Amino acid sequence: MKKFTILTSVLVLTACGGGHGGGHDAGTPGDINIPYVDSIEQSNSNVTGMVSNSEYQVARYVANKLGEDAVSVNLSRSAFTPKPATGNVDYDTARELVDLAAWLANDTTTENEIISMFNKSNLDKNKIKAALKLMDDMYCFVGGSAEKTAERIISRRTNFQTPLTDLQQKTEVFNLKDVDFTMADEGFGGKMRFNVNEQTGEVNEFIVLADEEDDDDDNKVFVRDGTSNEFTGRVEDWDNAKLKYTSMGKDLGLRYSDFGMLEINAIPNWRPVFVGGYDTKKIEPHNITNSETFTGKATGSVASILDGEGSGRALPLDADAKLTFDKNSGNSELIAKFNNWYDVKYTENGDDKSIILTNYTNEDTDFRMLRDTTGNGVTISNADGVQHEYDYRHDIPLDEHSTVASLNAAAEDEDVNRINSDIRYFGDNNIPVESVGIIQVRDCADNRCGDVITGIDTTRTDDQIEMRRNDEIRLNLSFGVKK
Repeated sequence: MKKFTILTSVLVLTACGGGHGGGHDAGTPGDINIPYVDSIEQSNSNVTGMVSNSEYQVARYVANKLGEDAVSVNLSRSAFTPKPATGNVDYDTARELVDLAAWLANDTTTENEIISMFNKSNLDKNKIKAALKLMDDMYCFVGGSAEKTAERIISRRTNFQTPLTDLQQKTEVFNLKDVDFTMADEGFGGKMRFNVNEQTGEVNEFIVLADEEDDDDDNKVFVRDGTSNEFTGRVEDWDNAKLKYTSMGKDLGLRYSDFGMLEINAIPNWRPVFVGGYDTKKIEPHNITNSETFTGKATGSVASILDGEGSGRALPLDADAKLTFDKNSGNSELIAKFNNWYDVKYTENGDDKSIILTNYTNEDTDFRMLRDTTGNGVTISNADGVQHEYDYRHDIPLDEHSTVASLNAAAEDEDVNRINSDIRYFGDNNIPVESVGIIQVRDCADNRCGDVITGIDTTRTDDQIEMRRNDEIRLNLSFGVKK
């Protein structure tokens, strides 16, 4: 009985040529000297550097590598126009051939098992030939002899390992619609995602979710402009609004994750930072094997909301970043030194989160943390206790006995953490190769975030309650780092 054992090892994606395969991106058989070009990957790379490899792309890659031999194993050139409705038959065949290559390369597969498959049918013989061609070793295939083919495979297995690893890397499926994003805006934990063409995996929409259920009609849908990193709004109130997705992970060479910021022309000061990545490559901190050090970039902004200024003023932040993970303590520590703000040292271990801010360098003191009254810096921790954000949307009883204090006390409130974060590690076999994270710090006057009631004017017929935005300094920061 045949046993397919899939060997998994992911390092750097590499396309390797072999045999007389290769070909044009359009899918017509071509000369071996013409390199294989993945137009879907090229298009998606204009948005993000994260690897994208749909089932369609896998089938197309395998078909190109096999060249004319694709027909002999029923992996026809129709891989370039996937069959709808009935499923992607070409991908299933491509996956089978990759698994067969791993089976042939596995030391537990015996000579007799290979001979048995070779002699089973002409199709199975052709599949063995195709699997060997995918590993760039046509010497092993002796078309008229099962015994000689099996003998050569057994004797040359050490030659298979590098091309097999390359093959498995190039045929691992990554679909950008599966990327889990978090963004930091006024609140924290906003969600967004890509939509892709169902057949090809090419990014065609960007969605800002109204809630985590992702089924709300209030989702903000933006349709991609050609093959660019800009999207145009297609829903009520957002029609023709332009959204720009700026990836910083692409510049660093991140493959399983991304970070950066969004911009939209309809809201000039709206530039939330975001992070995202593939859950299939995510590693929980407690599973990381060893202590690790990463370097990269941090970007974001600090908002100064003073004197009831509404959304306030924003100071852009950019700096080199260093992230260390200590296996013994479980601490993740980020260091970033901003030449127009503070030096930042952020430490996290589970729910224990703290940030040390020192060396404030900006002449404008409006961007200094409220608690930093001397300018010498400040330490902020969730251990300091929660702040409160008040909801005035419900009916507040107003009568002749009402005071500002009583009305504020009557408002519903919810807890607001001083620090929120989402730090993620990505890699294989519990060894991270990259990390992204998002950190938000809110420093609110008198521990009250959002709006506050400041007065009552009973001479008015409506809007008798006077309100303003309470003072707040808010840091929204994202980072990306790699080994």
